[in-house]
Amino acid sequence: ANARLHVEVIKVIKKPKDITAMENSTATFELSVSHDNVPVKWMFNNVELKPSSKCKVISERKVHKLILENITSAQIGEYSAIIGQLECKAKLYVESVHITKTMKSIEVPETKTATFQCEVSHFNVPATWLKNGVEIEMTDKFKIVVQGKLHQLTIMNTSHEDSAEYTFICGNDKISATLTVKPILITSMLKDMNAQEKDTITFEVTVNFEGITYKWLKNGKEIKSTERTLLRTKQSNHTLSIRNVHFGDAAEYSFVAGSASSAATLYVTARQIEFRKHIKDIKITEKKKATFECEVSEPNITLQWMKNGEEIQPSDRIKIHNEKFVHRLTIPVTKMSDAGQYTAVAGGSISTANLYMEARHILISKPIFTDIQIIEKKRAVIEFEVNEDEVEAQWLKDGIEINFQVEERYRYIIQRRVHRMTITETRVSDSGEYVFVAGKNRSTVTLHINAPDPPSFNMELEPCAVKAGEPARFCGVIVGTPKLEVSWYKDGQKLSSGFKRKILHDENQYTLLLIETFPEDAGTYTCEAKNEAGVAVSGASLDIEVPEVVSPEAEAPADPPTIISQIQNTTTTEGKSAQFLCRVTGTDLKITWYSKDKEIKQSRFFKMVQFEDTYQLEIAEAYPEDEGTYTCVASNSAGQVSCTAELKLEDYKVQSIDSQSITSGKAV
Repeated sequence: ANARLHVEVIKVIKKPKDITAMENSTATFELSVSHDNVPVKWMFNNVELKPSSKCKVISERKVHKLILENITSAQIGEYSAIIGQLECKAKLYVESVHITKTMKSIEVPETKTATFQCEVSHFNVPATWLKNGVEIEMTDKFKIVVQGKLHQLTIMNTSHEDSAEYTFICGNDKISATLTVKPILITSMLKDMNAQEKDTITFEVTVNFEGITYKWLKNGKEIKSTERTLLRTKQSNHTLSIRNVHFGDAAEYSFVAGSASSAATLYVTARQIEFRKHIKDIKITEKKKATFECEVSEPNITLQWMKNGEEIQPSDRIKIHNEKFVHRLTIPVTKMSDAGQYTAVAGGSISTANLYMEARHILISKPIFTDIQIIEKKRAVIEFEVNEDEVEAQWLKDGIEINFQVEERYRYIIQRRVHRMTITETRVSDSGEYVFVAGKNRSTVTLHINAPDPPSFNMELEPCAVKAGEPARFCGVIVGTPKLEVSWYKDGQKLSSGFKRKILHDENQYTLLLIETFPEDAGTYTCEAKNEAGVAVSGASLDIEVPEVVSPEAEAPADPPTIISQIQNTTTTEGKSAQFLCRVTGTDLKITWYSKDKEIKQSRFFKMVQFEDTYQLEIAEAYPEDEGTYTCVASNSAGQVSCTAELKLEDYKVQSIDSQSITSGKAV
């Protein structure tokens, strides 16, 4: 008796490479061989490595990996991969991060910026900053910057609470330093002052540090420099000067720097000025010109204009003029928001009048939807269009005006004639009636914010039984919000639309249609619907009735198989797919595929599909062992025909290492 042992050579496609990694990181050695499922052992210091929480051994067909997590210096050395009698080696080098330039303790005055900085041995490595042992997060107070090896912590606008020990931690190395914030002291306090109208006064204060951050307040409100009010700093001396003092300047003035403050009062003696002609009430339509005019007893005095108790400053919209005894305040193009009480202050005398605004007739287009449904946490947009540009409008919710400065989630944008309000991340409490007011007109939209509704089947799938060759249909009615994601499965395998089946959707009805059924289509079909709120599943079975086989005596003569289109030679690259197509006619055909004279069975590597008279063999991933001759054989009781073609791979190069081993590959 004779026997033959077929021995194939294992080839190493890709050797593991030396690795240099940081301490506590992950290192991966990778090896690729020419055959599937070849056993590989990984060794370190002549000891085989076994899978653990810090060591993973992974084999995926031809690829083998050794993954080491949270590596330490104890794992430095040479690692071996043993494949039969072959051995591949690679080294692991572990580097640790350390601090190369330490930080120093700092002393700064209140309100100044303090910066700690360190240098480390490696670029852009993660690090942690602590304040008195508690980790620091990026805020407006703390700025953390990494530039290559340099790490910086900046503390903005320092105060007494920032005095602490600060620690920098990088890898297993750390360094600490102290920040001392010195308090600001006022060495020369503010003093009360008396002045008459038109005088120039100066408040002066001295502190113990230069270059500090400070502010001046008038009755608790911050003061900025203007033509009349001048803020100055010279070294540690700070002054506030007010020119042409008037009655409205009488107030308490404060200087604040860090935790230090000083206050004083300005008393203004009013001159005896009389109004010969008072300002009068005005009633006009929006966008018209409004002018308040008065006449006083003294020429060329400084007169103060106020609206609703707040001083008015000249601007592009508001013009202030005076000609000896006559003073005017003019608004060339009025807005609805200009309505209010206006006051002219001259010494100790005042004159008051009201501006009444009458809204114009603005046309508001009807919104597309007057009843809007939105899912909670989604964005809502309400939009109106008017017939003029630059229209001043107002938004109300349930009768109350919306303050867009306070409501951070509400945003109002005007793009010429389009007025758009957006609510980001809606809440159920945002539901209500929203009114858009422009001129004399208004338009209303009702907004409903609905909580998410998990999917549910109003109509479940029902079992189906059909004869082979007939279509089959599964239908389900599914509801839920927000939008559903619906998938179909057969015996746990996900389905997609193709020439054999169609997946249809009409409003709440979801359908799976099998155009032509075959015995292998029998099984359990499942419909899965999911959204942000949950998942719903319904399943049903499909039974295929196969007609009884007619006895040979009663059978009609079978049509012999005839090849219309033969399979063609094909070329692909390693790891890519390849297909052979053949068209055959005949009665009750049996189609068989062969590779190198071995029959091919259906698997995840080889897929055989039929549509009408077209038969296809698909090789999911082609490898060198798949090269060669492929044959399609069609047979029935009337005869048999076949056709052949070649599969070739391009650019296939491997590193060959002599070895003898019995290989296991794809089942054919």
